[in-house]
Amino acid sequence: MLTLDAPQSDAEAMVSFKFATNSQSANVKVSESRCARVAIKSQEAGLTRFAVSAERSANLDVTFVQRPSRVTLLDELRKTPRLRVWIGEQIIEAWRGSMHKVFVASRSLPEVRVDLGTDGGRIRVTLLVRGKHRSIRGLDARNAARTIEAALSTASRIELDAGNLGRVEIIPKLEGADGARKCPASDRLSWHHHVVSLETLPKELTTPTIYALPSDGSSLVARSVGASVLIPTRLALRRSRKDGGSRS
Repeated sequence: MLTLDAPQSDAEAMVSFKFATNSQSANVKVSESRCARVAIKSQEAGLTRFAVSAERSANLDVTFVQRPSRVTLLDELRKTPRLRVWIGEQIIEAWRGSMHKVFVASRSLPEVRVDLGTDGGRIRVTLLVRGKHRSIRGLDARNAARTIEAALSTASRIELDAGNLGRVEIIPKLEGADGARKCPASDRLSWHHHVVSLETLPKELTTPTIYALPSDGSSLVARSVGASVLIPTRLALRRSRKDGGSRS
């Protein structure tokens, strides 16, 4: 994109663009601001000549270079100062995806480090906690890391904006948070034993016992059951004690 300045408004000029044996030309008229913009394109790399023909003519050599490969761009990106965040062993870098999910343990939160890419840089951290936004501006790398680390267990989204050094969005996911509220679902065999215990025959010998209901939760029920239910229940109790369970 080239900008042409004319000595007076409403001036006209012929512009031409030559590459090897090919050439193109067009008539350009400036506006009242005495300014016009011309876009030139080339399908190949090399030296070209741009010329303006009017009362005051001018020539300009323009060199088109080959578009760099993806590998070259990634290599240059690694060398470019940018925002980086370490959460435990995971590294998050600006300009490599806008959203990053981070899985953290609810009991042991990982250490957080922030690199702003330049000395004296500042960052804005925005937290989304229980549907409410909270934005903190002007943080240095150390205070930004402390803010992120403290918010991992409560925030549903953490946005980091370092201006020209990049922006990242972190979605914390607590491991084990759902498991603390839910018990593992029982299998079909447990439900079978439960149904059989309700249909004990009148003449069948039964034994009073306490066992867990085959459902999500830790409810216990007292019932007189037959041998077909008592034996599997006792075996399950032994496994529970062996694995560190506390039921009796």
